[in-house]
Parts: sequence; structure tokens; C-alpha cells
Amino acid sequence: MRVKPNAVELSRFRENGMPLSNGCIEWLGTRMWKGYGRFWYRGRFVRAHRFAYQLIAPIPHGKVLDHLCGNRLCVNPLHLEPVTPRENIMRSAQTPARINSEKTHCPKGHAYDVANTALRNSKRDCRACGRVETRRYLATHRDAHNARRRAARARSKA
Repeated sequence: MRVKPNAVELSRFRENGMPLSNGCIEWLGTRMWKGYGRFWYRGRFVRAHRFAYQLIAPIPHGKVLDHLCGNRLCVNPLHLEPVTPRENIMRSAQTPARINSEKTHCPKGHAYDVANTALRNSKRDCRACGRVETRRYLATHRDAHNARRRAARARSKA
């Protein structure tokens, strides 16, 4: 969707931006809790950087805007780039997703490779560690485990 503000709305938007020496146009209006600017447009709040970008081009479906300058309050459309959500996260310096994606081995030292990695709920699990944990569990709970299996077999035969 491309925004089409009238002259009053555009004037209100522009009076909330302050140009900085690094090329950013920092938002001076109200802010959202995560540090992004917000702007009242036609009966609802919109994110100021998204509004600014949509003045020049629509945001492609499935894309989010990445602040190339790293300033969440910047509303300069030249500092914004539409990217996939994953690419946006991977460009960020210290997000848990980026930190974990760069890990090549589990905490016990086993490699995260195709043969040794299982994906469960979008999380990598080490199969070698899983086998060790299963053996440890069964060693201490074997009798109860076998009793549950026998009971399940008896129920399925009945």
C-alpha cells in the first residue's frame, strides 16, 4: 500500500523530522515502546519510518524495512531498505537468532551438520547429545518405561 497524504498531513509529518549531520532525519514525534517513531494518520497510529518509505514506494509483500543507518528513529527513505524478516534479523548485531545461527557446534562440542542436527520447533538439536540423554534417562527409568510400554500394548490389543 502506498500512502497518499494530503498537504496538511504531509506538513504535520515533515515538522516532526530533524535532519542530522549523518544524513538521518530523526523523528521528533511520539515513539513506540521499541524505539520506533509513530505518526497519527487517518485515525490510527502508523510507524513513521514505514510512512516515510511509502511516500516514495510501496513496501513489497513479505518484506520489512531495515534501517541501514541503524537508527530506529530515522525516517529518511534513503536509509531504509525492504528485506525479508530473516535478513533483517541477520543484519542486526546482537540478536539471539544471529548469534545462534553462527554456532557450528553444540555446547558439548558435536558438529551441527546435516547428519547430526535435528530441527525441532525451529531450533537445532544435537542428535548425539539426544542419544546420550535418552540412554541416561532409560538407565534410571527403565522399569517404569517398560511398564508403560506393556500397558500401552495391552490397551491396543483389547
